[in-house]
Amino acid sequence: MRSFYQNDDEDEFRDGYFMEEDDDGPSDVEEVGFAQIDLIDKKLNQNLLNEAINLLSKSFFWKFKSLDSKLEMIEETYQKLHTLVERTGIEE
Repeated sequence: MRSFYQNDDEDEFRDGYFMEEDDDGPSDVEEVGFAQIDLIDKKLNQNLLNEAINLLSKSFFWKFKSLDSKLEMIEETYQKLHTLVERTGIEE
């Protein structure tokens, strides 16, 4: 008896599953494009968060704020920067 995994027609079978062409799903190129867009978006968000923290930490009163106050200020500043970037289309 011939093994299921040792089929001569390797295009039809891969890893024990019958491979069918799926025209409905995204292609590999599209998936890579989506992954790149996601990485760029995450990097932009990280840069915005860092910029918000840098802006706020320059204040003299920053040292005297409680952690909860700092977190609220960071969130508010990040949201404002994010809105500004979305409206103007500025990217770093």
